[in-house]
Amino acid sequence: MAYPTHPMFTAPRHRADPLARVRGEFEVLVRDNRALRGRVESLEEHVHDLRGELAGYQRSTAALRSQLESERERRRAAEEQLERALRAAADQRGRHRAEEAAEPATEAAQADLEATEARLRSLAADFDNYRRREAERLALERRTEKVQVLGDVLEVVDAVERALALDVDHSSAWYQGNVAIARQMAAVLDRHGLERMGEVGEDFDPTVHEAVALVVSDDLPDGAVAEVVLPGFRFEDGSLLRPARVTVVGRS
Repeated sequence: MAYPTHPMFTAPRHRADPLARVRGEFEVLVRDNRALRGRVESLEEHVHDLRGELAGYQRSTAALRSQLESERERRRAAEEQLERALRAAADQRGRHRAEEAAEPATEAAQADLEATEARLRSLAADFDNYRRREAERLALERRTEKVQVLGDVLEVVDAVERALALDVDHSSAWYQGNVAIARQMAAVLDRHGLERMGEVGEDFDPTVHEAVALVVSDDLPDGAVAEVVLPGFRFEDGSLLRPARVTVVGRS
């Protein structure tokens, strides 16, 4: 008995669903965005803690200034005491005897002034050192937090660029939405002074490139970058945030 061969009786062949793959990439992007939001919230909490430390630093600064003002008051009081002693001695015994009578007081007041000035200089030096150390510590903490957050942002940028590289309709709302996200991310990186690195054809530089494979090419010379697997980024001062991962023309 012959079985019908009409398409409706034929079992459908399994084909890969590109929409399912796109959805998978989009779900990864959504998870990355959630992770980034969590990281930003953690950063905000840390910034709040830093503000608390800054408030403590300001209170310490105010206390040091108060000590400086107290030392200045003591110095003014010592000068006034010296002046009163000189006037009293001049009025009672004449100029010559006043100088003799005031000499011990003058020496004591002068010694007190010198000691006060020494304390002021020492206190000012301690304050300058403390302020410098605190500024360096806060700058280092801000730099470390910035590097960590931007590293997380780069993971989202990579996910968006992978999504844009998929074979989908470029006029679709999904694709255009990812294009808008990519532009916004690029603007964020630019505001933080990050420069994108990695171009096909440029010479391999181990200070900014990370070679992931050697390839043979008839169009590029040995030592040239054949493909940028993952772009690198560096700050305006030249410090590296992430090396560019590339394939290099050469023979193993």
